[in-house]
Amino acid sequence: EITIANLLKQNQKLYPTPAQVYELFRDHGFTTILVDMMEQFTSTHGEELNFIQHIICDKLPRTGHTCAAQLNGNDGADNKEEGTVQKPPQLNPSQSLHYDFIAIEACQNGLFNGTVVSRDVARRAIQRRQELSLGQAPNDFPLVCPDDSTLRQILNQSIDHERRLRTNDHWGPDEESHHEKIFWKAVREKKKFCTVDSKRIVEDEKWIEFFSTAINRE
Repeated sequence: EITIANLLKQNQKLYPTPAQVYELFRDHGFTTILVDMMEQFTSTHGEELNFIQHIICDKLPRTGHTCAAQLNGNDGADNKEEGTVQKPPQLNPSQSLHYDFIAIEACQNGLFNGTVVSRDVARRAIQRRQELSLGQAPNDFPLVCPDDSTLRQILNQSIDHERRLRTNDHWGPDEESHHEKIFWKAVREKKKFCTVDSKRIVEDEKWIEFFSTAINRE
């Protein structure tokens, strides 16, 4: 049986980073293919492909039938024309964990009874209030974010891993500069490394009222 655990050396950690996994299989003689999930993929006919379709159709050999099924959206639906390419679904869509963290904090502070209202029910109720009632996004909550020094350490680690992953590609100052721009864009626009300040939320009077009334009616 081929598993990461079996390939690791005795002194290696059981949960290696993506770069270490790549190096591990490469060093054991496996054929390794590196694909950037952030790229935009298209077929030979110009249709948009998702990550899985790109792997099956463009990277793996002798997968013609599987590729055709992927491109045609072969899920048994009757309203799809044969031979037409369906728009690929979004894979692994990003889901904010802020609502879960707030639900846990509120339950631990006794704002609702966790034996009566499940975390999933509480999470959905919090999300509805934030997004539908208040018209705000998850990152509009008060956030706790890393300082610049910590972010710089994360960036340096990210650049190091990218360089190791791209040993067969050209990696120079331009590529590093592009990687750094993407990193800081994620920091500024997506608050990528921030988490919700759930303690502040459960101390807010309006949220306390919400937990004591609306959420207990779920």
